[in-house]
Amino acid sequence: MTPFVVVLATQLWAVFASLAAIVQFYKELAALRAAKEPAVLGARREYIESYRHMREHGNALLIIVMETILALALLQAPDVVAMLEMVLLWVLPASFAWFIGTTLEAHLKDIP
Repeated sequence: MTPFVVVLATQLWAVFASLAAIVQFYKELAALRAAKEPAVLGARREYIESYRHMREHGNALLIIVMETILALALLQAPDVVAMLEMVLLWVLPASFAWFIGTTLEAHLKDIP
């Protein structure tokens, strides 16, 4: 359980210590993207939209595959504690990504 606590503490420190820097990075990135020429941005936006949709469909399939792997691992767990540890290790990285995304969304009002 000790390595798990160390990994969790490191992730929490990394996210909370650098949250302001992450928000600032995305603000600057959005400003740089907005400063590009509108004609180029229109074609580029459509291209980006296309590959994002393709990526989303690929991600959906990968999620199903990974959830199947998780289910098989949980079925092999020796006890409930091991199951809970597996689920925590499975959920924590995604929860950090969700937290950062939610923070960026909360700062959307600061973007002109």
